[in-house]
Amino acid sequence: MKTATTPPPDTPTKLGTFLRRSKWLVLLLWLVGMMVAVPLANRLNDVITTDQSTFLPAKAQSTKVANLTAATHNKTLLAEAVVVFTDNAGLNPQDVHSIQAARAKVDGLHLSGQQDVTPIIYSKDRQAAFFTVEFNRPRHNQTYSTQVIPPLRQALTSVPSRLDVKVTGDLAIDADSGGANADTKLIITSGIIVTILLLIIYRSPILWLVPLVAAGFATEAARAAVYGLGKAGLTVDSLSTSILIVLVFGAATDYALLILSRYREELHLHPDRHEAMARALRRTFEAVTASAGTVIVGLLAMLAASLGSSRGLGPIGATGIVFAWLVQMTFFPAILLVGGKWLLWPRAPKADGEPFAGARLWRHAGTRIAKRPLPIATITVMMLLVMGLGLAQLNLNANPLDSLRGNPPSVQGQNNLAAHFPAGETAPLTIVVPNGTQAESALKTVAHTEGVATVLPHSKVGNDTAFSAILSPDPYSDKAFQIIRTVRDRLSASAPSALVGGPQALYMDISDAALRDNKVVMPLILLVVGIVLGILLRALTAPLLLLGTVVLSFAASFGFSAFMFKHAFGFSGVDPALPLYIFLFLVALGVDYNIFLMDRARQEAALQGTRPGMLRALAVTGGVITAAGCVLAGTFASLAQLPIVTLTEVGFAVAFGILLDTLIVRSILVPALVVALGRRTWWPSKLNKNS
Repeated sequence: MKTATTPPPDTPTKLGTFLRRSKWLVLLLWLVGMMVAVPLANRLNDVITTDQSTFLPAKAQSTKVANLTAATHNKTLLAEAVVVFTDNAGLNPQDVHSIQAARAKVDGLHLSGQQDVTPIIYSKDRQAAFFTVEFNRPRHNQTYSTQVIPPLRQALTSVPSRLDVKVTGDLAIDADSGGANADTKLIITSGIIVTILLLIIYRSPILWLVPLVAAGFATEAARAAVYGLGKAGLTVDSLSTSILIVLVFGAATDYALLILSRYREELHLHPDRHEAMARALRRTFEAVTASAGTVIVGLLAMLAASLGSSRGLGPIGATGIVFAWLVQMTFFPAILLVGGKWLLWPRAPKADGEPFAGARLWRHAGTRIAKRPLPIATITVMMLLVMGLGLAQLNLNANPLDSLRGNPPSVQGQNNLAAHFPAGETAPLTIVVPNGTQAESALKTVAHTEGVATVLPHSKVGNDTAFSAILSPDPYSDKAFQIIRTVRDRLSASAPSALVGGPQALYMDISDAALRDNKVVMPLILLVVGIVLGILLRALTAPLLLLGTVVLSFAASFGFSAFMFKHAFGFSGVDPALPLYIFLFLVALGVDYNIFLMDRARQEAALQGTRPGMLRALAVTGGVITAAGCVLAGTFASLAQLPIVTLTEVGFAVAFGILLDTLIVRSILVPALVVALGRRTWWPSKLNKNS
């Protein structure tokens, strides 16, 4: 019968001595840092831009038109709320009187930033009418829509019930999205999800709190830093700040799980918790740092994007990962050491000298994979390829009217407008041209372009002339975008100084820029991630193998997601910028878990060879990596609680992709391929010859 042996007393190491002496100081420094960070993090909404034109390069025509328009409104944005009245039985004289009274009441509200109220426009079928309320919206006030839309809707409650009244337009859509409270909801939901998963993982009444507090510290520190970046001029939008929260919460928890898992292993071998932590940090530092570095360089590759929102996400996300890494490498070990081994109760490891053998489930899985690695790898690849066929269902759609889930009042109002008015009535083109002969020429050119239904009277924008054009087709359809391109081409000959902007042109330019970014930034992300993998694994074969598996995983995940978006969720399409976001997170985060696995496999291969080393790495890391994947998937899935279609799509696709990568690609495909390749996995390093 084998008896456990008590390991000899630890020989103090420099890192162990440092941890013993400095743990209280580290805690104190982070607590002071939080006192500074939290107030700044709470001001993050002050730097979130609501101006879509800031997402585009300055040379884009729609950007120039937006800037000229903003210059005439004291650096604010001209935003609109559209009040729509419908009566399918037809508007009678009493209805007309009620609509006129409602307009007069709205005109007298004098809400913050309220400007003109346009005349009432009646539909040709006399079943609907609308007027527009114009506002000067501050560029960096995310809560502005929730300040003006509720009182506007309240003022319309006196309209007789036989008239269906809806408030729509860009301000109403923003108010219905709940953007002002989105970050708070995400922090709470992410915290709840992480808490539940940590309770399941550790089955401890105390231990779950430590990674959760550390993740919270990292999130608040990151949000404070992003506030500083926004004040310095970085483009910060609501999508980026929402992604920041789930990214930091998930990544920080992942790093904590990996460090804690290795700490528990070392406690079996070292009775002094400071020495056990010192060895755990040494053995996980490279993997955690490489993991964080991979995500950081992948995010910074977004700086090559032309869209300001995508370009801004790079530094924002990278800042979040830096703080996730920093907190878990300093604050997290310190709080574990201050708390002592009782934090691990009731499953605190005993210093019995027995190395951790790994979970039985993963040892069994490794044994099965090792028996038939090539058939298993082939079947897995075929399954992923079949899932990738769902990409044929992908429809890129830039229509902002499809941005909200469900059927909120703003969407109902848009549908009522579309049912009774020409398609382009509420989103006209804006053409700005210098005064003089070019103005007349531009007016004639636009009026005689096929697909232009109406040209509206001109007005002044600074020293220039501006006029509007209403297009016949759906304003955000491919057909409308083609008409805009035709207008621009014809104006370049008849009025070279003319600029074509407005909502339609803006979203077309955003769509074009997003498609360009997909082609440029995706290969760049693969390149920089591949370089980091090569440095970490000191090989060429292994990085190429891992890159191939995560690209295949992305195709399968995105293909399945596109199928679900269309047939299960009923979404009309995917924003053109979304494929890049999903690619970034699935590649960078997918490589993350492969780094945890392959770094341990490389360490074990140096001791016992590639095949047994791979199987041991799977056995000892399988549980913690699966737990980390579930946590990260859960935090991204929390995005789906918000009513915004874009965030729901990102949350679902990334959460599903992480689970697929964690449970199938990392657990089955990668081990099967490594076992099949053997020591050639590490070519051209020394392990290629010696393992």
